[in-house]
Amino acid sequence: MTIALVALNLLVFFWQLTLSEGRASTLELARAGVSERDAFTIERGAIPYRLSHPGSRCGTTSDSIVCGSEAIQDAAVAPNAPPLARDLDAPAWWTTPFTSMFLHADLLGVAVSVIFLLVFGRTIEASLGRWRFALFYFAAGLVAIAVQTALDPDGTGPIIGASGAIAGVLGAYVACYPRAKVIGIVLLPLFGTLVEIAAALLVMVWFALQVVPHLGTLATPDAAIGGLAYLAYVATFALGYGAGRLLIRRPIQFEPAASAPRGEPAHG
Repeated sequence: MTIALVALNLLVFFWQLTLSEGRASTLELARAGVSERDAFTIERGAIPYRLSHPGSRCGTTSDSIVCGSEAIQDAAVAPNAPPLARDLDAPAWWTTPFTSMFLHADLLGVAVSVIFLLVFGRTIEASLGRWRFALFYFAAGLVAIAVQTALDPDGTGPIIGASGAIAGVLGAYVACYPRAKVIGIVLLPLFGTLVEIAAALLVMVWFALQVVPHLGTLATPDAAIGGLAYLAYVATFALGYGAGRLLIRRPIQFEPAASAPRGEPAHG
């Protein structure tokens, strides 16, 4: 299941790359300056306003997204306002949390997601079982989206990425394997070696990487959105930790049991 989730994340990301950043899918979107790729992200991303106001529609310009009939109408008639596109596809609001988990903004985002999912997800899958792990993964992703929506129910920026689901997986891993170590490869020019890295340290690195996309936007509204997302990841990590303690009663033993000395029987 972990491999399937990784493959699905990569396939959707490569599909996103096939969508044009310089061409729009309709004339209205072209006038509004919204590319084919941006429109796809807005349509399938989890927009908090749509989730907290089921049945509402959204429109977009080249620099903002507006949701709700009144807001769209006001934006359309506002003086000196940029062209507004209102012919976006509108998948059912309840499907967008699921589709949003497989959308990614850039190569760094998808790379971090698949690497950490591979490293930690396979152990949690082995501990929970294939289908229970799948349910756990999607539940963690939905919880992260729900938390961010609760913090900003009128937000119009689409929530995308697998980080919420992975935060839950990391929480369960730390709960069950707090002293575990991960074997990593360090590659240097003309040299490479294997090193043991504490899993808890890698979890801290993951949280640090979630800040990277917002380091250059500390004085913009994007920073506030990133802060809410970060809080959602922390909350999901904590819930994943608690769920791991409840669901995984017998963690996998990584170290083999000591064997009996030669000539002496082993006692069971």
